Amino acid sequence: MNLPDWRSTAIFLSVLGVAALRTTGTHATVMASEVAWIVLAGLGAACLREVVTQPPRQWFRLDLAALAGAYYLTLAEFLAPQPQFAGEVTPASAAFALRLVLLGLAGLALGRHLVLPDARKAPSGWPDPGVRTWTALLWTAFLLANLHLFLSVQFNPVTLLRELAAPRFSQSWSRERLGDGRALLSEWQLLNYLIPPITAWLLTRRAPSAWHRALCALPFAFVLTISFCSGTRYLMATHAASFALALAWSLPSLSRLHAALLLFLPLALLLIVTVVALRFRHEGLGRTLTPHRTESRAIAPPKRWIVDNNVRTIAKLTETFPARHPYLGPEIPWLMLVRPIPRAFFPAKPTKPSLSMEEIIGIPQTTIAASFVGEGFLMAGAPGTFLFGLGLGMLCALWGRIPADTGSSFAIILHASGVVWTFLALRSPIWISVGLLPCVALWLTVKIAFPVALRLLPAQGGSDHGPPRL
Repeated sequence: MNLPDWRSTAIFLSVLGVAALRTTGTHATVMASEVAWIVLAGLGAACLREVVTQPPRQWFRLDLAALAGAYYLTLAEFLAPQPQFAGEVTPASAAFALRLVLLGLAGLALGRHLVLPDARKAPSGWPDPGVRTWTALLWTAFLLANLHLFLSVQFNPVTLLRELAAPRFSQSWSRERLGDGRALLSEWQLLNYLIPPITAWLLTRRAPSAWHRALCALPFAFVLTISFCSGTRYLMATHAASFALALAWSLPSLSRLHAALLLFLPLALLLIVTVVALRFRHEGLGRTLTPHRTESRAIAPPKRWIVDNNVRTIAKLTETFPARHPYLGPEIPWLMLVRPIPRAFFPAKPTKPSLSMEEIIGIPQTTIAASFVGEGFLMAGAPGTFLFGLGLGMLCALWGRIPADTGSSFAIILHASGVVWTFLALRSPIWISVGLLPCVALWLTVKIAFPVALRLLPAQGGSDHGPPRL
């Protein structure tokens, strides 16, 4: 894997500095809009430098996806008019929040350079399971991940479709905030994150027939449908990005035209979902599509384009910390550590910090995120934001050491699965340990379960028959 280009990073950091100079105005909306457009220009220039100097496959790197994801979460919504923003925060808190965002982006861009590439030759021991093995793993992951959903509707497809069109969180498979032992079954849904990269690799194989490809695409189509009907835009982005990343590294050859299409299609899908999902996520797809409905809306869809409202949340945090409440310090790392532990095994597991963002914003009946920028600020102020950005950039560079360019199917799929923890961490670093669980499950299955099976079962002669030869 190639290193990111220092010159593209220098361009991006220079533009971030220019954007910081525009955070001295007296109108919050104008400041945010100017910063958003300036940073977009800098990100575009930095990516263009990468595109010109790197081969097409290197466009699909985790560090570039992280920079794009961080921009989408924080500043992208200010590309459209946001007149209400000026009435939600003061100019001072808006300026402080924008500077924190710029600081976090700078840390993310710099951190990816702090990990040097592995000087050793790419290891030859990376497994390369065959089509049959990955097909079996695909359907196993799909069934385990969605078993709780199928059980809740008693395997009735009509009931399933009806509930998919219902308002968000009203489905019978929606779990309570605090799960008990029965909720353990729903934890398997994390395996859905492995479906897009496995599907991408399978679709590029020449041996399978058309019906086999269609069969392999069904779980991916189901996962996309579930995410779309729930209005969960970030899930759609994660699935699309991991699919595109795996597809780019799986194709026998990748021209610049095909690479550009692979970049454009997920971005177009994300834009469509970002605009459309807010129109039905509260009422449900069914009610939204039903004409002449008489019932009143419980929650009206927003009249502006909103991604995650993170800058507003960060601005509110700057008004609270440290003037009214001390920084949370080790609370944030502790939450990151215990988050994956099921409550059935750890009943006293904390659900949120001692002072949550929902309490600060004043909307206790919802879930509010502030991205890695806000949670880093909660932990230790501006230095915490920079350290979180730096750490995420370094983790992306470390993950980039996975030799996807060796042709190993396991390396390709594992590398693309890194999108899961990256995107979850960008939105809320507390969830990074949860995002790593599917990757750990994949590693344990291929590196441990298969070798054990090889010792217990007689060899059957080929990588597509039985456990793969490792």
